[in-house]
Amino acid sequence: MVEVSAINNDEQLDEAYSELNNLLNCKEGSPEYEKLHILSLIVADYEERFHPIGMPHPIKVIELRMEEQHLKLTDLIKLIGEEFPITAVLNGKQKLDLPLIRKLSAILNIPIEILVQEYDL
Repeated sequence: MVEVSAINNDEQLDEAYSELNNLLNCKEGSPEYEKLHILSLIVADYEERFHPIGMPHPIKVIELRMEEQHLKLTDLIKLIGEEFPITAVLNGKQKLDLPLIRKLSAILNIPIEILVQEYDL
């Protein structure tokens, strides 16, 4: 039987990371592999509960997607239409609204939950 235990603090988390590193090259189907799998689930659970990663800022994600797709602002305006105030949004003068969120989500393949979150200008 594989022995693992709950992680209750960050010191134990560091120990779990070390153990995971030691197990990375184990053979699939071995007891060590089972331990690697179980320990990774325990680590993920602890991280999710005590060190959650917040959602990225919507505007930063839009800018990143534009960069990834080699789009300039003029390209994006052509894709979404001039009736949408994308320039004001990217310049921090206006927040995203629902019609623009829908367009950007579809065109840039950004999950809607990232775009609909509250953010400061």
